[in-house]
Amino acid sequence: MQKRVVSLQDEFGVGAEIEDGEAKTLVASTALSSCKETIAKLEETQKHFAEDAETEKERIVSATERFEALRKKFEMVKVTKEEAKKDSSGQESAKESREVDLNENLTNAEFAEKIDELVEKVVSLETTGSSHICV
Repeated sequence: MQKRVVSLQDEFGVGAEIEDGEAKTLVASTALSSCKETIAKLEETQKHFAEDAETEKERIVSATERFEALRKKFEMVKVTKEEAKKDSSGQESAKESREVDLNENLTNAEFAEKIDELVEKVVSLETTGSSHICV
């Protein structure tokens, strides 16, 4: 600090006659000026960091949205594949159901029961098919 005072004395052509009070005032004003400059620089840096943070936040939100969209897409593909497997196994069981032994002697009650089972399977398949069309 003393070097700064000597430097200012030389700069303004003031000799060693500066009194202690004047020197203290000069040092204080110099320190305040330096602090003001530092604060201005820090505020500018903080503003820059805030802008960068906002940009990064937007990038994170965008990436999260894209990730969620992809996750939903892959979940739909997985569900569709699982339903296709169920449908194929349902079709096989439906084929088996259709292959009723025509030579089998069924009572009217047994025949009605077989028809009810067949109707339930057809309705189930129809519901599954219509849910795939809606999706």
